[in-house]
Amino acid sequence: PAVTTVADDYDYGADETASPSNLTMPTRSPTAKKPYFEQANITKYVDSKDGTVKLDCPVKNAPTTLVILWYREDQMISTGNVTVGSNYSLGKDTSLLAPLQLAVNHNFSCTVQPGDVKRYIMVKLGPPPTSSRSTTTSTTPASVEGSAAMNYFISSFTLLSSLICTFVY
Repeated sequence: PAVTTVADDYDYGADETASPSNLTMPTRSPTAKKPYFEQANITKYVDSKDGTVKLDCPVKNAPTTLVILWYREDQMISTGNVTVGSNYSLGKDTSLLAPLQLAVNHNFSCTVQPGDVKRYIMVKLGPPPTSSRSTTTSTTPASVEGSAAMNYFISSFTLLSSLICTFVY
C-alpha cells in the first residue's frame, strides 16, 4: 500500500518559546484562616411569652466581606441582607429575627460565604434542661459540615451520650 503524506504549512517554532514554566498556581495566604463556629450545633430554648426569637450566627475568623444565608429546614429565608418574604427580619449583626410561632420546633441554619461553614440551631419551647449532666448546646467542629442525615446522627449521638451518662452516674 502506498503512504500519502500531507504537507503542513504551519510554523510551530514560535509555540515552543511560550512555555508554561513561568505560570504558577495561586496559593492561599498561609495566614488566612477558615471561618468557623465555636458551637456549630445548638438548641435554643425560648419562652412562650416571647413574640420574637433571635437566632445568632457568631462566626469566628470572618472574612471582611461575608454573606450570611439563613435557612428554615431546607427553605432559604435570607440571602445576605435580603429576606425572602415578610415573616423574618435581620438584626444589625448576623442574627435572624423570627416570629415565635414560625420558630418553635424547627431547625434553622446559617451558612457563611465565603468559607461555606454552617451553624445549626434547633428552637424548642420551654426552659433549658436543669440536670447537671444535660446541656443546652452540643458542640461539633464546624469542619463537620453537613447534610440533614449528619445532623440527625450528631443529635442522636448527643442524646444517647447524655442518656448513658445519666444512667452511669
